[in-house]
Amino acid sequence: MSRFGTTLPAVAATLGCVFGALGVAACNGTPTTTTPTPTAESPTAESPTAESPTAESPTTGEDIAGLPRYQPSATISQAGGSTVLRTADSVQQVQRFYADAVSSGGWQVVSRADTPNFASFVVKRSGQGASITIAPGTDSRTLITISTYPSP
Repeated sequence: MSRFGTTLPAVAATLGCVFGALGVAACNGTPTTTTPTPTAESPTAESPTAESPTAESPTTGEDIAGLPRYQPSATISQAGGSTVLRTADSVQQVQRFYADAVSSGGWQVVSRADTPNFASFVVKRSGQGASITIAPGTDSRTLITISTYPSP
């Protein structure tokens, strides 16, 4: 919980709703809880409950609307065009990965911000837009939020 009484995944899902409002994506504002499977990152994953919206599941290599999922990472939540991932890798490592993925994936960078502790990309291509935000989480891991929406 943050000092405002909201979990980080819930905030990320809300941001997904905001980005979704710009396009067609629908969102109910509640992160989806997935069943975790033990991974190298979390070998003792516990079963999720209704009270644990941050339960993790291992992330596969499936793209998120044409953007690759960072590996290794775990899916924290998915809701209406927004996906939140978590990794033990640094913000800088993840930023370099997405900078390469965007440039090699045919995306046009609309805006970009890079600092040692935060990175953000807003990109578009062929009727599709995406926002990628990379920031440290409260547990010394890096959070990656990818929100997608239609774009002219």
